[in-house]
Amino acid sequence: LVYLYIKNVGSVATNISLNNGSNWSIKISPGAAFCCRGDGSQCNANEIRAATLSGTAYVEFVIAI
Repeated sequence: LVYLYIKNVGSVATNISLNNGSNWSIKISPGAAFCCRGDGSQCNANEIRAATLSGTAYVEFVIAI
């Protein structure tokens, strides 16, 4: 993963995991966004997960690998 951008376009908070669901350390409020850059070796694009505590998550995202 070189670049990640996620925007929460839903109406409930969305939790993000960068390590296949082992740790949900990022919370994105409705209307907010998160972005990060990596060196391409520490996080793989297939390890990113989005979930909510209740309801449905609606996100827009861009991933550069």
